[in-house]
Amino acid sequence: MRTLYIDTHLNDLNIILFNDTNIIREEHIINKKNNSSFLMPSIEKVISDENYDEILVVNGPGSFTGVRLGVTVARTLAYTMNKKIKCIDYLDVMH
Repeated sequence: MRTLYIDTHLNDLNIILFNDTNIIREEHIINKKNNSSFLMPSIEKVISDENYDEILVVNGPGSFTGVRLGVTVARTLAYTMNKKIKCIDYLDVMH
């Protein structure tokens, strides 16, 4: 199963496309102030010509605006592309 991972909970953007064992593509934008202008181009770069089954998005803890941006984009993609979506706490990612 291929998963699109979206993490915008802090100043950095982390967009990763992975399957059960391997990272297929990834994009990291570090310490940008205007993440909203970098998020969709980064997602397009990662998923270009690739298929994915679900979206995994970080829903906190972190910047309220950053979390809201990531969750909104993830929900919009899930709705328009008819994909499953799951939320994960960043503390679980780090564990």
